[in-house]
Amino acid sequence: MIKLTIEKAAITKGVTSQKALKELILEKTGIEMRSATISDLYRNNKNQINREHLFTVMEALGITDFNEVLEIEKNWIYLLDFLIMLRLDSIFCIWRCDYEIQ
Repeated sequence: MIKLTIEKAAITKGVTSQKALKELILEKTGIEMRSATISDLYRNNKNQINREHLFTVMEALGITDFNEVLEIEKNWIYLLDFLIMLRLDSIFCIWRCDYEIQ
């Protein structure tokens, strides 16, 4: 899963609030981004990322490396589901092999 880390990047650049980020975006890019949009990006509340919004935030913060605003997050729930599936498959295989021998 890809996670937005705009809050962390903003704090690193000395921008400590969403309001300050909104003001910085307006000052640096001339774009008046909606507070709700900034909040969604800041809090990683989006399943889809608007590239223009991400670019605007990166431009305002002076970021050129996507690694500063995106992070690959390992989702342990998917891993556990996968391991359970493997375990069940192994049990079925053992049962099937035992059944075929008899």
